[in-house]
Amino acid sequence: MIKILITVLAAYVIYACGFFLLQREVLFPRRYLRAPGPDLERFPELQQHWLRVGADRVELWYLPPIGSDSGPHPVAIIAHGNANVIDTWPERLEGLRKLGIGVALVEYPGYGRSEGSPSLVSVHATMVEAWNWTRSRDFTDPDRIILLGRSMGGGAVLSLLPRHRPAAIVLMSTYTTIREFAWRYGLPPFMVRDPFDNEAALRSYDGPVHITHGTRDRTVPFSHGERLQAAAPQAEFLQLGCGHNDCPPNWDDYWQRLGEFFREHGILAQSGLYADTYTSVK
Repeated sequence: MIKILITVLAAYVIYACGFFLLQREVLFPRRYLRAPGPDLERFPELQQHWLRVGADRVELWYLPPIGSDSGPHPVAIIAHGNANVIDTWPERLEGLRKLGIGVALVEYPGYGRSEGSPSLVSVHATMVEAWNWTRSRDFTDPDRIILLGRSMGGGAVLSLLPRHRPAAIVLMSTYTTIREFAWRYGLPPFMVRDPFDNEAALRSYDGPVHITHGTRDRTVPFSHGERLQAAAPQAEFLQLGCGHNDCPPNWDDYWQRLGEFFREHGILAQSGLYADTYTSVK
């Protein structure tokens, strides 16, 4: 019996050590993602830029608002999920741009054409460079910078808090902390190398927050959205009947809802292509 226990314990220690070393391959599955490049035929206005993050170059795409003047305007710094690259996002962001908001799509180190390796430290450094780049543009209204993160991207944008203060934060299908998922793999939470503690980050911010979460989300359970809302009691919490990868189910309706949120908090004026067509999302 003792030999069996020792064998099981030794096997677990080997497993735990191996997973500890390889966990970033699970958290950031970048090697399995295809990056086809900018679709300049569909988005000729897309601007490709490169951020310097340490010794590495990390890609950023900027897409200006649709149908607005060229003066200073709000800009959303956007971080995608861990199983995406920026190449998959421009089309779904058209509705946001129609509101009069420019978008800065930030890639993660090691993803797509970007150099480096993803981790909490390197992702945070990338987001700081993206923030500095956005604030330095003549077209940016520095008082109307929005942080928008989906899933893993929620942790990426919230890593900017509390040293950087956005005009608003938008979180989509975002988790409380990566430590919550450790037991799924039979590991204690302290072994997580990149915790991304979003609950703690939100507690440091008292500005406008919009949280969206699917009630059928099995990847990041709905309870994570509830706990994030509890960490930011001022947040608007949009509950949708969807899972993780299909949330929101209708992007046009979602941008209309966000447009109302931005107008309520003075980030947008009562204008824009969606100003008179808002319908609530059920």
